This record gives sequence, C-alpha cells and structure tokens, in this order.
Amino acid sequence: QRAERLYLSGLFGTQPEPNTPAEVRELFETLRRVTMAAGSDLRHLAKATYYVSDEGVSGRLNELRPEFYEPERPPAASKAMVLGTGRADRTITLDMIAVPR
Repeated sequence: QRAERLYLSGLFGTQPEPNTPAEVRELFETLRRVTMAAGSDLRHLAKATYYVSDEGVSGRLNELRPEFYEPERPPAASKAMVLGTGRADRTITLDMIAVPR
C-alpha cells in the first residue's frame, strides 16, 4: 500500500560550519535524498516549516531556497525563529509534508 503523505522532520545539513550557505544547501540535499528514498522528490512538497535560530541563516534560506524549488510550484511555507534547533552545531532545520511522485 502506498502512503498518501510523507512526513519528514528534524532534517539537518551535514556541513561542519553552521550559519553558512553550505549549511542551507546541505539541508536541501538531505531533503532531496530523503524524499527520493521515500518515493517523492522536491516537486512534490506540500508544506514546509523552517526553524532558524539566527537572522543570518534566515536570510540565506530566503536567498537559496529558490534554487531548489520550481518557482511556480514551491511548497506552502512558514518560518519560525527559535532559540535552538535541537543540535548545538546547527542553525536551521525543517519539517516537511510531501506526497508521493
């Protein structure tokens, strides 16, 4: 039986330097890998919630996010400023709802 929705949470990038463009890009690469493994892709994202703990990474997210989404099909999104992301070495994480391809 095929899932109707995929719920992804607590994703992080793997780059060692927090609050950098590399951290944001790696977060999206992690998202790409996880969605592909689950039978979806970045075109089938429905709802994103981004959690940022720093204004700098918030700006980097705004700048880099369009590289990963089709302009006419981005997921609905919310962004929340938080005190921490659950990992001391990360300044951004996300939760995502996707649908299968």
